[in-house]
Amino acid sequence: MLELLIPIRKTLNKSALMELSNWFSEMPDNSAWYVISDYCFGDKTKQNDTVSFTILLHHDKIENIKEYINHFAPKDIKSTRTISEEFLQYINSPVAFTFTFVIDRKSNLLRDYASDENMLSFLAPFRDVVNNIASNSTFDAYVDGVLKRSSLFEADFKKKNFNSKLARQIYLVSAFASLVFECLTITKKPEYIQWVSDRDALAERYDGFIYDLSYFLFLTGYSEYIPSIEDSPTILDKPKFIFPEPEKSGKNFFDELIRIPDYLAGTLADLDITANTFSKDKYNTILLGSMVNSKNHVVLNVSGSGNDLTCRRLVHKT
Repeated sequence: MLELLIPIRKTLNKSALMELSNWFSEMPDNSAWYVISDYCFGDKTKQNDTVSFTILLHHDKIENIKEYINHFAPKDIKSTRTISEEFLQYINSPVAFTFTFVIDRKSNLLRDYASDENMLSFLAPFRDVVNNIASNSTFDAYVDGVLKRSSLFEADFKKKNFNSKLARQIYLVSAFASLVFECLTITKKPEYIQWVSDRDALAERYDGFIYDLSYFLFLTGYSEYIPSIEDSPTILDKPKFIFPEPEKSGKNFFDELIRIPDYLAGTLADLDITANTFSKDKYNTILLGSMVNSKNHVVLNVSGSGNDLTCRRLVHKT
């Protein structure tokens, strides 16, 4: 798992981290931020698997933000025919920045890199990392819950109906999320980070283990930036993370916010990278309106098989 982060972090450090810093240079430090995610996995009508994370400053009351989005983008991308210019303007606004990971489905990255054996063998060292961090920090009973949920995840590998595809997606999204948290924390020193996710199996399975995994992967990567005093516990007083659980039924409270990464993940899932074409005009409208010459959208193409992992940045220019 940690090997996957190396080429992606290297690519991010070349230019994306600086662009994130420049884009949010006028935004205050020590603020509250949303990290809003949406995914497209396993859709055979699409060209790619995609994972999008939109970083959004808590710049107004949540009710006002939701009302604005709902007015100009009342439906998700699948149900939308006409793309609102006002919604694209909001995507491009100074309070938003998006990372989208485009996974080359033909490379079998998920299947080859995250085999059942590899995923299972990661969990014991993961618990060692959690215990080590806990012993040198001021963590409370939260750690007991993390260990319990990781054991719940591990036990599922022995079941006949074990869902390998879902497990791989949990690993991959956690890794991507940890890097987004790391980039935001380095550049803006946030007081709070609230990860907003849609209601889906990734967030619900194993009592939300995806949140634990992403958080401790973030701590592992960000540890070099945390001040430490010899023979004293490490104190990470910020950012404070909030992982709200989506409602089990009915409307998702954050549904409007999720439409931002939904539009972007859906567009890049439809993109034929080789031919640079889409199946529908609406996706080309989103590309031209929010990605071409964009300074607040980083698109990373992740591919490879086995341990041969590569990451490159995709840039659309006129």
